[in-house]
Amino acid sequence: MNKKLGSSAKTLLLCAALILGLTACSVNQNETITSNAPESTIELPLITSANVAESTQGVTTSEQPVESSVPVTETEEAVLEEPVYTIHTKFCDLKFPEKWQTHVNTLIDETEPYTVRFTYADGTPLFDIVFGECAGTLLGRVSRDMENLPVYYVGYELDENNAGYYDQLGIQDAADVILQNLKQDYGLAEEAPAEDTPEGVYRIDTPFAALYYPQKWEDAVTATINGKSVTFSYGEIALFDICFEERDGAFLGTYDGTPVYAVSRDVSPEHVSADEYRDICAMQDDINVILEYLRKDEKFR
Repeated sequence: MNKKLGSSAKTLLLCAALILGLTACSVNQNETITSNAPESTIELPLITSANVAESTQGVTTSEQPVESSVPVTETEEAVLEEPVYTIHTKFCDLKFPEKWQTHVNTLIDETEPYTVRFTYADGTPLFDIVFGECAGTLLGRVSRDMENLPVYYVGYELDENNAGYYDQLGIQDAADVILQNLKQDYGLAEEAPAEDTPEGVYRIDTPFAALYYPQKWEDAVTATINGKSVTFSYGEIALFDICFEERDGAFLGTYDGTPVYAVSRDVSPEHVSADEYRDICAMQDDINVILEYLRKDEKFR
């Protein structure tokens, strides 16, 4: 009799263990694992700065962008959903993230090209949105009440030692909010991507033609558009001009039917060191690199 009772007890214990095991499995099957994927950001290339004078502007808080028939990607839609405030300009309303409103000042220069400069609270220039031709990154063209007005982005180099450096980087990245809202609200048409830049040179986009200049001088030389001319300078020293109109200078040829001239500038060695003067002469000689790449363009004759 005792033997039979012991066997029954073992059977009961085995059944209890099976029930507990099934319950534990049921709990494990109901567990879920979640993860947070990092948000992606869109960064615009930083190009040569432009000179802009101070002015005033109107700023108001706005609601979300109005609905549009322009198709947008998921990334663009996320940008458009961000709360913004509005900066009124002569041509378009620029929308910028509300979270940066107390960190950013905007200054408008109404002389051509019409320029809206974004600065940090301490006065550090961050970037410009320019309506009209300039040396910068072409965002696209707007045709609302005007004929294909080009819109450019001009970024400024930042100081890593500035206390607000990382905020300034974030504000520069937020320029994409302006771009996406211009596309949504005004039908900004983006340009086709530029061709790959050949090795050893960098590309300077102008209203007239793409110019290529030695990459070794990229940080030392600036290219500024003045009317129908592009002036290459080393600091305050003008080196030479590439002119897309008739000028007193060397005739290089024609680009898409427009005459192209080179105008050299005289540079005195008196106010620079011997090493600087040697570099300046080399920079002037490298106008031949510009001519070399112009000759490769099928529009140049």
